[in-house]
Amino acid sequence: MKENKDAGMPAQAVRTGGTGKKMSTKDYVTVGIFALLHTAVLFIVGAIGGLSAVGFPLFGLVGFVPGGIIFVYIVTKVPKRGAVFGLGAISALVNFLIGAYGPVPLFVLMAGIVGEVVVSAGRYKSFPLIVAGYVLFALLIWFGFMSPIAFSMEGYMDSAVKSYGVDYMATLAGCVQGPLLMAFGAATTVGAVAGTLLGRRLFAKHFSRIVG
Repeated sequence: MKENKDAGMPAQAVRTGGTGKKMSTKDYVTVGIFALLHTAVLFIVGAIGGLSAVGFPLFGLVGFVPGGIIFVYIVTKVPKRGAVFGLGAISALVNFLIGAYGPVPLFVLMAGIVGEVVVSAGRYKSFPLIVAGYVLFALLIWFGFMSPIAFSMEGYMDSAVKSYGVDYMATLAGCVQGPLLMAFGAATTVGAVAGTLLGRRLFAKHFSRIVG
């Protein structure tokens, strides 16, 4: 498969893409399936990372690598306006249904909106904007999960202390304050960039036969 040199994406993605086209029922199903997969990956990585107070803030570094591969697949398979927003909206709904703390679903929905604006600016064809869109998407989701801890939201902290213990939460709170918060955010950015770059490479080699 040849690549479009200007856009940096596979040529077939460019031919079938463009934000001027409306999503079909098949497109909605595709986005829905992979949105659930993206959400599940983050939950699994977050749960494993959460075994350690220091590990939980690092879920962004690890989780958004496979997440980036899924993201690139979505925007290449469904390069139409609304795909990234759909990813964010479905993820936000899942977080809401499972009882994620107050601001989390809102941050996830915001991630879908911001990511959609950025990726749409390149008509789903500009790989640099796809990367930028996913970085912002990832950072908003990651910060959504960190915000109750970073801002010591009373209801969340009281419940978390009962579940995880004072020492665990004290260590975790220390990890998401000041410079450390910025460092973990930078790690999340690295994970998101690595994921999109890996996704582009894997897509070109292995996914071309299933692009329609």
